[in-house]
Amino acid sequence: MKDFAKRRSQATIKKSKSRPTYTARYSQEKVIPNSQLFFLIFLAGLCALTSLYYFKTDIKIFEPREINNEIEFNFPTKFKENEILIEIDEVIDEIACIYFLQVETYGKKEYAYETLEDVSDDGDAVIDEVNSVARPGKIFYRVLMGPYGNRSEVNNARERLIKRGYSPLIRQSCSKK
Repeated sequence: MKDFAKRRSQATIKKSKSRPTYTARYSQEKVIPNSQLFFLIFLAGLCALTSLYYFKTDIKIFEPREINNEIEFNFPTKFKENEILIEIDEVIDEIACIYFLQVETYGKKEYAYETLEDVSDDGDAVIDEVNSVARPGKIFYRVLMGPYGNRSEVNNARERLIKRGYSPLIRQSCSKK
């Protein structure tokens, strides 16, 4: 009687098939030959010796020298020699100046009104609407205080606003009498 059963399974047949291997064709050949490697090492040593000989790289500690400043400031004496006096009493009498303080500038009206309420107890304050030059159609709201008669009054008011946390600008408007 003949046995018709397969003696080998399908799994063993698939395993026995040869798989391709991925290896270099010339695995014995070196990337850089020994002669070129020794030549590069010799060249590097030669460059190092040449630089030591020609550049003489002796490292010395840097010691700063003493500095003697013998500068003489004689600004007041030179200033007196070149002093120019201009009589402006007549010009000052002909000009009348009014001073304002620009407390802040806002893009929203609500913020300007909040600042107006906060600073109104310190003096007269108004909101001035100004059209923007850089952005046409945009309106800015300036909070202005004043008018003040002289520079001393405006400086005192400015100092009080700085203590409150604002950064005011002094605006001056002068005209001939």
